Amino acid sequence: MKHLDETMIAMLQRQQAQQTQENAAAGKTWQDFAEVKLDQPFVQVGRETLSFQRYALFEDQLSLVMPSMFKPMTPQMAALKYPSERRPQLIYTNALSTINVAFNHTATPVRGREIEEFTQGITQILRRTQKILKWYGDGVVQSPNAAVGYCEFVTPVMNGSIYNFMFFLSLEGRALMCTFNCLDQEMNDWRPVAKSIMASLRMTDKDAPSDLRESGQGGAEV
Repeated sequence: MKHLDETMIAMLQRQQAQQTQENAAAGKTWQDFAEVKLDQPFVQVGRETLSFQRYALFEDQLSLVMPSMFKPMTPQMAALKYPSERRPQLIYTNALSTINVAFNHTATPVRGREIEEFTQGITQILRRTQKILKWYGDGVVQSPNAAVGYCEFVTPVMNGSIYNFMFFLSLEGRALMCTFNCLDQEMNDWRPVAKSIMASLRMTDKDAPSDLRESGQGGAEV
């Protein structure tokens, strides 16, 4: 009985700690996610010194900042890493294909005001269908011109585990799902970068206010 009581207490403590962490995450502002200044000439990420640049995506309707070494994943590599035919439409990756940022503009109708409900639905599905080793939190934040949902968690793979940071927004009235992932041993170095990539998001959608539109140019602008 004593062992059972100790087990129950430990379980309750873990649940309370997780709830506290999720509540703290839910209170974040957009600026809180910019943990790394990606507009510097060089950024130290673990043992690597990297440069970053702004990438224009989906016919210049949005842009964000990623490492300049990231390149679009080849169709052959994408088929290996994402065996499902429902793989992301666009995947940027490093030379070893161990760190990825994937984008999938789905057919699911979602308006900006519906992002919170959409995020709740996605997180429920993930927690019900995926083997989650650790759930770091989820929520919705307001960018300068769009509501953005997010969640972050760790899942197991054959030889270890993967850190995932996902964020969601409405683009042309449909859900755009963006996913950063890396190996768990690189998570401490890349987790703040993943959040900062999201925080660098700029909408250039035709429905955005004119003073918030970007020129749509790619290149090294940050």
